[in-house]
Amino acid sequence: MDYCKLGLRIKEIRKKRRMSQQTLSYEIDYSIPHISHVENGSTKASLDFIVKAANALHTTTDHL
Repeated sequence: MDYCKLGLRIKEIRKKRRMSQQTLSYEIDYSIPHISHVENGSTKASLDFIVKAANALHTTTDHL
C-alpha cells in the first residue's frame, strides 16, 4: 500500500468536504498531529484509522 498516496487522498477529500483536521480528529477520535502525519505520509495509517476516516468523509475505503 502506498501510504503517501493514501494520505494525499484523505487530505484531498477532507478539503473538498471543507472539513478541518480538527473536525476530522473529533469525529474519528485520533489526534490532529496523527492526522497530519498520515496525510503527509510520514506515518502508516492503521486499518482502524482508514475505516473511521472513510466513514467520517462519507466515502469508501476503496475510494481512499
